[in-house]
Amino acid sequence: MSTVLDAVWWAALAWSIAGLTLGALVHVVPAWRGSSWGLTLLVGLLGAWAGGLLATVLGFGGLAGFDLGALAVATAAALLALLLHAWSRARRLVATAPPEPADPLPRRG
Repeated sequence: MSTVLDAVWWAALAWSIAGLTLGALVHVVPAWRGSSWGLTLLVGLLGAWAGGLLATVLGFGGLAGFDLGALAVATAAALLALLLHAWSRARRLVATAPPEPADPLPRRG
């Protein structure tokens, strides 16, 4: 029984490290500086867990310790989750931006 729990522990640990590392790397990019560290790391972590579990369910990964296939899918899912987070954040910022003022002096041709 403990070997199964050890395998689950190592797989979840590998996925977590991938998600947190990717979240930290993405947060350093200037476009992400308006987002909080905690939210960026959480999105990366949840994306990596979802990707790792999806890889396990689909059969090209597993909970048998450190599996490179599951880690690759977990990393890709974390990146996708972070990109979706950035997209939704950008849409919100554009939607709430104040309108640009009209040009007070019309230009003549």
